[in-house]
Amino acid sequence: MRKIFISYTTLIYNLINGITTPKDLDNALFSFGCKRLHVYRDIKKDPGEYEFVASKDRSKINKVNSIITDAVTKAAIDGRVLWCRDIDSACNRSRVEFLANHGVTVDTSSELYLRLDSLNIPGWKELLKDKLECIG
Repeated sequence: MRKIFISYTTLIYNLINGITTPKDLDNALFSFGCKRLHVYRDIKKDPGEYEFVASKDRSKINKVNSIITDAVTKAAIDGRVLWCRDIDSACNRSRVEFLANHGVTVDTSSELYLRLDSLNIPGWKELLKDKLECIG
């Protein structure tokens, strides 16, 4: 099943801990709840979530950052990235349109969808459970 990553921090955690592999990113969709600049920042100057996610194994930080930026760059070229930086209905509508462009239909009349904000990871997992593996 195709994957969609909606949490940048969870992706970092999963790669550092071997839950997600670089191969998992090859055809994945990305719809993070952060700005593009946050993913492409200099992590030596601003380690952000890497600092706490990789606190036990700092040796993987640069490698994981490189894996993510390479995968997201390739995905952006292929049209598989949507940046959702605001937790609002506009982001949800953008995500629904983005998913439709990739052959995934979301029932926007369902009560679950109507209650969602863009970073409600369990809600998105439930909404997409039979269509995509939602990793958040």
